[in-house]
Amino acid sequence: MDRYNIYAANNRIQHLIFIFILTITVMDAVCTAAGIRLGVIAEGNPLMAAPMYAAPGITAAAVCAGTAALLALIWRLRRRAPWAGAALLSVLAVKLGVVGLHLYWILAL
Repeated sequence: MDRYNIYAANNRIQHLIFIFILTITVMDAVCTAAGIRLGVIAEGNPLMAAPMYAAPGITAAAVCAGTAALLALIWRLRRRAPWAGAALLSVLAVKLGVVGLHLYWILAL
């Protein structure tokens, strides 16, 4: 397999990871907003607590937009920045951890 095909395969994998991160970001935002409105969870991130309690829907949309912007930056820099792959995997790890917390409280209901 030549270098181009390896890069193309890597691009497809990265693209799928981006889509997966955006999907779980939306799930996180919806679950957080719903959990707060239902009174079954508290926002664990001190930086997000005040805006999430004041306007859960708007804050959830802003989180989704911010994550999309971060991913767009990583995508744009992926060929030039040696840290882009690690950044992508770090975002994925954080998002999976948060979704795990949501699954825990949802299943505990």
